[in-house]
Amino acid sequence: MGASFPATTQVKLSAYLPTNYYGPLGAQPVTSGGPVTTNQIWIYPYVVTQLITFSGVAINCTTGTSGNVQVGLYNDNVGKPGTLIDSTASMAITTPATLTANFAAGNRQLAPGLYWIGSNSDTANSFMGVSGTNAFGPWNIGSATLSHVFSAAAQVNGVSAAQTFGTWPTLVGATLSDLSSTRVPYIALLCASVP
Repeated sequence: MGASFPATTQVKLSAYLPTNYYGPLGAQPVTSGGPVTTNQIWIYPYVVTQLITFSGVAINCTTGTSGNVQVGLYNDNVGKPGTLIDSTASMAITTPATLTANFAAGNRQLAPGLYWIGSNSDTANSFMGVSGTNAFGPWNIGSATLSHVFSAAAQVNGVSAAQTFGTWPTLVGATLSDLSSTRVPYIALLCASVP
């Protein structure tokens, strides 16, 4: 389960609607995501504001005509990605397009709180990315490198961990690296129901 908000707090910043996709709260998508490094999980925080059931994901490949990408959803572990909740099967990249997939274990009900969502690709394609010029990363992720917090153009917007494509291990204790000059792929979740 993600890091939860206090029980007395009802956080409802938006009303989720079934069949709508929702990007990460506070993140701005940009088309210049840049190529991802293969065999790496690129991941960032995803805030859930009310009890909701998600069924799948969407990710936009901006360049590429081959390869595969998968998406994984993780619990929070004290401000870093923790244990895997679920992942998708491979989404084949045949042309630049928006790709969609369901979670492997079906619908996933999430309580209000902090989670992490990320992707892993077997080919160095480019994806629509999370902007490195808004407060999303410095506020949600933070960094020990001050230039990743104060930069006007290369703020931290995610973290990465080396990992063989197609496998989604726990990330508790994993070596994580800031993503700042290259944008972490922007991922939207599909609302199945409330709750």
